[in-house]
Amino acid sequence: AKSGGTSLRYAIHSFAKQANLTMQVEYGSHGNAEVRRLQGILPFDPSNPARIIMGHALAFEQGQGFHRKLPADSTYKYIVMLREPYAWLQSLFFHFHDKITPNVKDVSASMRRWLSAEFSHCNCLSRAPSGPRQCVSSQAQYWLSPSDDSQCKTIQTCSDAVAAWDGVGLVLILEQFERSTALLRREFGLPGLPATIPSGRPSESMNTRDAMSGTSVYSQRLTFADAGQLSKLVDETCMHEIYCRAR
Repeated sequence: AKSGGTSLRYAIHSFAKQANLTMQVEYGSHGNAEVRRLQGILPFDPSNPARIIMGHALAFEQGQGFHRKLPADSTYKYIVMLREPYAWLQSLFFHFHDKITPNVKDVSASMRRWLSAEFSHCNCLSRAPSGPRQCVSSQAQYWLSPSDDSQCKTIQTCSDAVAAWDGVGLVLILEQFERSTALLRREFGLPGLPATIPSGRPSESMNTRDAMSGTSVYSQRLTFADAGQLSKLVDETCMHEIYCRAR
């Protein structure tokens, strides 16, 4: 969900090979062939699962948790990556919106309108929803906990939204990628880690995006107005509390 998944995928693949851990993948119909072709990973087999199963949380029963497909006596642990909410929303907008209508002059108004529409389908993250809580947005669902988004029904406050992440074994932070990969190596039982886990350094949010529209290429920068729109949208949700708890 625009949270460094590609970088995390390569790190997991590398560490799993170093640790001699078996690995399978489930990215849904759109991603399985590509991942297997690039890395030679077998598809997820519920009857004979590997030690490491990698993929999009939404590929497993639309966010209802891949553990439901495992044998009844299986033990499991979720490892996920989160991204700072402002940077995540910005990346989400440029990734999806620009593919449809790239040459937008008023980015601030367009960004607010597009992201608000996306989140209108997931008021579980809202501080004060105007109607019954529900979530049919495949992107916003991820912030409800990748292990089980059905917890939407029990969320009443931001504290409830934060508590929905209690079942996740390890939450990695994109802005602290070096530290996160060190934690991931340790999780895989790999030797050679430094005496102390590096603290990492918050990465600078990407504030430009090149896009192709026919034969023309353009670059769009975020303005203070754009940043204000993002800030307002984040403040209307519980994402900030979720991210702070993860850190």
